[in-house]
Amino acid sequence: MLSFRQEPINHDFWKRKLEIAYDMRCAIGIAINPVNDTYRLVHGEGDNLPGLVIDIYAKTAVMQAHSAGMHVDRMVIAEALSEVMGDKIENIYYKSETTLPFKADLFPENGFLKGGSNDNIAQEYGLKFHVDWLKGQKTGKPLVIGTVCQRSLGTEYVLLHRRLFFLRHARRCKARPLGRQLCESNRPDQQECGTELPW
Repeated sequence: MLSFRQEPINHDFWKRKLEIAYDMRCAIGIAINPVNDTYRLVHGEGDNLPGLVIDIYAKTAVMQAHSAGMHVDRMVIAEALSEVMGDKIENIYYKSETTLPFKADLFPENGFLKGGSNDNIAQEYGLKFHVDWLKGQKTGKPLVIGTVCQRSLGTEYVLLHRRLFFLRHARRCKARPLGRQLCESNRPDQQECGTELPW
């Protein structure tokens, strides 16, 4: 079910739904982040578009249908997506060969609905990834986009651990003369004790 109202499922409908999804990603800071151009724009039922997944990788959107209705409307969805995203995307790749119900006899083919660039480098929080949407799993992601928060928490854990290490090391430097001499060595990780801690 796409709507609880009597309304035509046309270009305007798709454009409005995609604008809502994009605005929400902008509001939470993942669609307009200068060090992140990898995110899920449409997540099926979560965006009131059951059977549709759209992932953004830099200038390429990878679209995947999980229902016959989404497959039939793929070209209209792609046009609406181009309008909503403007110059933020140059390519739309459709990858639904293995996700549609086989009994529907739809015979889908993977391929570009717009563009066709081979530039498949995307970044997530400063880290660059090679994304293989042609042969990769699901929409081609080399990592699960849903685990961004988990990786972010992991990064914070590492930073906290590093801070605790430097605090412990600084205490040892003050307590022992030998430790104070080590702090004056040429090793970067030991030079921090005599100065400000690195955070």
